[in-house]
Amino acid sequence: MCTSCRHAVKRHVAPLLLIPALTVSQPMARVVGDAIITSVMDDEKATVVQSPLVPGAYAAEDSQDGAQKWTCPMHPHYIADAFGTCPICGMDLVKLDTGDSDLEATTATSREVITVAPEVVQSMGVRLSEAEQSQFGRTVRSYGIVTENERLQTDITSRVEGWVTELKTTAVGDEVSAGGLLFKLYAPQLVVSQNDYLRSGSADLRRRGINQLRALGVQEAAIDRMREGKEPMQDVPFFADRNGVVAELNIREGTYVKRGMLLARIQDYASVWLIVGVPEKDLGFIDQNTRATVTFPSLPGREVRAKVDFVYPTIDEKTRTGRVRLVIDNQDGRIRPGSYADVVFEVGTAIRISARSRTGSSSSSWRRFRASQRSLWLGASLRSIRF
Repeated sequence: MCTSCRHAVKRHVAPLLLIPALTVSQPMARVVGDAIITSVMDDEKATVVQSPLVPGAYAAEDSQDGAQKWTCPMHPHYIADAFGTCPICGMDLVKLDTGDSDLEATTATSREVITVAPEVVQSMGVRLSEAEQSQFGRTVRSYGIVTENERLQTDITSRVEGWVTELKTTAVGDEVSAGGLLFKLYAPQLVVSQNDYLRSGSADLRRRGINQLRALGVQEAAIDRMREGKEPMQDVPFFADRNGVVAELNIREGTYVKRGMLLARIQDYASVWLIVGVPEKDLGFIDQNTRATVTFPSLPGREVRAKVDFVYPTIDEKTRTGRVRLVIDNQDGRIRPGSYADVVFEVGTAIRISARSRTGSSSSSWRRFRASQRSLWLGASLRSIRF
């Protein structure tokens, strides 16, 4: 092996095809023309490298002694162990940066890591370009309507028949706190179940009595009060399970309730949903986790960054639009359900088509000069993009 090749190879491994390329850090990218928009299985950011295939490239071996190497700026194939002058042109040698310090560790479960020596990279004629956001000549714009986040919704229903004897929350819009009293209910069945529990002598019967009370909707805080008082409560209290606002109230003091009746609904507005209508032809560019920029005409100057939480599986036959759901943070409560919003969806990151490697039905690429192979999910392609 010649001197230059000896310095280019630091660890002997089986020969492989080196495809200098890039992985991208943005999720669900698209491919466009002379560029590919791709998504990767890994969140490492990198630089796109375009180069012809170089057969016989070897993975680099770690230096045994860590000695500094020197090279000629004009003749990078010349490598020396000490400072001096180039025997070809007489220029002073410069330190050779091998990049060993940030070489990724290789484990038994990780992908094989390759390193290409700088002099080999230079002789390859490698060109570099950065991965960048590309709109493929179009922007997916739409509008949406703010709705309640159904995951932050609590329905309070009755599991027994009885009468509301005390009502602490009296109107829609009242704020409630977790653990706060909502109302008290007199129900003969609850009184009987409490008596059965308090009169039971064995631990097994008491356990059954507690389970029966829980099955009837009695909360732990009310059960604790009954235990402390050691007598049945005629009016059983019911408490809020979470912070929120009363969104629906169907009872008043003295109301007779039936089993299964919806008594109240508590809604937390700490986050809201934005339901966006997207034309059928644009749905292919949007998937779960696609990022979007949201602005509200009712809140000038407020711009929110969000991502797609769910793409509904159906299309409206009349309007030919699909629905997309975004989750919007709303800690200050200023974004109100029913509000209108303008939405701009972002497309993925683009890389050169020549930066991808095809292996059967899958595609992959390499991150700069030192990397393990990364898998790609390819989207659309466009030949008119210029880098």
